[in-house]
Parts: sequence; structure tokens; C-alpha cells
Amino acid sequence: AVDSADEAGVVAKKILSEMNHPFVVNGHTFNIGISIGIALCPEHATEGYTLMRLADVAMYQAKTSQTGYTFYDHRQDSHSVEQLTLESDLRTAIENHELELLYQPQVDMATGKVCGLEALLRWQHPQRGMISPEQFIPIAEQNGLIHALTAWVTRQAVSQSAQWRHHGIRLPVAINISAKCLFDPQLTTSIRDQLEAHQLPAQYLALELTESTVMADPNRALEILTELDEMGVRLAIDDFGTGYSSLLYLKRLPVDEIKIDKSFVLDMLDDRNDASIVRSTIDLAHNMNLRVVAEGVETEILWHELVAQGCDVGQGFYMGRPMRPAAVQDWLQRSPWGGSGS
Repeated sequence: AVDSADEAGVVAKKILSEMNHPFVVNGHTFNIGISIGIALCPEHATEGYTLMRLADVAMYQAKTSQTGYTFYDHRQDSHSVEQLTLESDLRTAIENHELELLYQPQVDMATGKVCGLEALLRWQHPQRGMISPEQFIPIAEQNGLIHALTAWVTRQAVSQSAQWRHHGIRLPVAINISAKCLFDPQLTTSIRDQLEAHQLPAQYLALELTESTVMADPNRALEILTELDEMGVRLAIDDFGTGYSSLLYLKRLPVDEIKIDKSFVLDMLDDRNDASIVRSTIDLAHNMNLRVVAEGVETEILWHELVAQGCDVGQGFYMGRPMRPAAVQDWLQRSPWGGSGS
């Protein structure tokens, strides 16, 4: 503990100085850069949780300014009050089941029939209206709520999939997993417990992970994904093409499919570079015996182009928008894309 801002600054400088030296591990030299954020009690806050949150804000300010360390400054954090309010509201929303999952169909391009569903998290805030996951997921990751949020999503998705299966709808449901949750030691146990509690075979659950999530700690990721694969859970690399992953490492991962990010699919008819990325990704995946899912299929023209290129699965507004569970059942009965899972 330190008693003043001056002492905190001295400690920060000592840490930065020590970390400035290269580290030698197994004969390899590594240079590690760090950024330090500092929040003071009682100047900035008095509760430990809030102090940690403000220190995190200051740390990102230090990254941006490249100063090494920075004290929290509310003048440079115009969103801090709003974010803190959203944090509190999100915690309440999880506890009171105010969130919901919508399900978007995934369609087999060879048969034209639905082959799976992706669970998409939505938050209808009582005052602010619909808040996008892009806004509240980072908040959940910063304040530790992401574990409770992921546990809630897993329970809901597994429960819903089990209900559908009971009514003859046998379709896998995919959920997204963040880096902080993938490396949670309790993840595989939690998933196994949920599957057993609802008597749902593991192949009816799919986990989607981004390239950056996997490459954050590839060795540990390989260990965890192998365990999930042995359980029978399906695995997919989401937003493929947006990261900088090692293809050598990707081919070692026990994944079943890769999903081409919609940013490439949406403009592939007008942008040669995007078209090349989509075509190359499909070829690469097939050479690695992986299935390819294209996101962002919003028009019939895109659908036919992807079919011509040999894409395996399409997902997008052209086939179906994200729907509530009851609407999914109606869609399966009435849509020309439905039928194979019921």
C-alpha cells in the first residue's frame, strides 16, 4: 500500500524500470511492455471494486498516451460515469433474468435446409432501450461479470436446445465464448454439468471463439479445446480473417469449422480483395477438412455466389433474422429453409 500519489508514482516507475529489462526464457529473449493505471483512495473512490474499475480506465489512458503509467482523471474519461451505471445495471439484469437469447438460423448450402442456430445475446434496458453486445460485453469483461454472463448464456442455450430436442427439433446451438471464459479452469466442468443436467448430447452445443481469443495463449487453448472436443462439443473459429493467427497453429486445433467474418462477405461482390479473402478462406478450410460458415448472407445474389464457391453453410438476413424461441419453431414450419431439424 502507498500513502500518497507521489509514492504511487515512485512505485510505478520502479515497476516500469524493472520490466524494461529483457527476459530470457529457454534461451529466447523477450521484451515486455506494460502500462500502469492508478486510482487513489479516497481521492477517486472508496470502494475496492470501483477503485479497480477506475484503475483499469487509467491503464487504458496510459496505453493511449504511451506514458507508462497514468493516474485516473475523470476529465479524460467522459464515459466512466455512464459505464459505471451500465455495470450496475448489467449486474442487476443478469441476476433478474432481464437478458434474452435470440436464435439465428444457419443453413446448409448444399441442401438449402437449416443445420444449426447461433444464440445471440440481447439486452433490452428498461430506460435506454436495446443495448448492443458490442457495448456491454467489453464492460462485462473489464469488471469480471463476463463469467456470470457466460454461465447464464450457457444455461439458457443448453436448456432451450434440450426443449427443442424433446419436441423433435434436433439442431445444434452455438454460443460465443470470450478469452477470459475460455481460460477459466471451471469452463469445461460447467459445460459438462449443464449438458448432464438437461440430458443434452454434447454434439448439440457448439462454442464459437475468435482467432484473437485462441491465440492469446495457444498452448493453453489447445489443451482446453482438446478436452471440449473429447466431450463431443462442436468448436468453431469465429470472425475468421480479422485476426493474425498462425495457420500452423490453427491446423493443430480440434475445431470443426471456421466462420468468415461478415465484413468480407457483405462487400465481396464489389470488392476484389474481399472476394479473394472469401474464396481463399473456403479453399484453405476445405484443405484442412474444416466446414466453412459465411456470415452476413443478406441477399439472394450473395447466397448463389457463395454456393458457387463451395461454401458449406450460410448465416444472414436472407435466410432468417435472429428470433425468439417460439418464432424459431414457427420459422421451421413455414420457411422453405426449415424442415431438416424437425
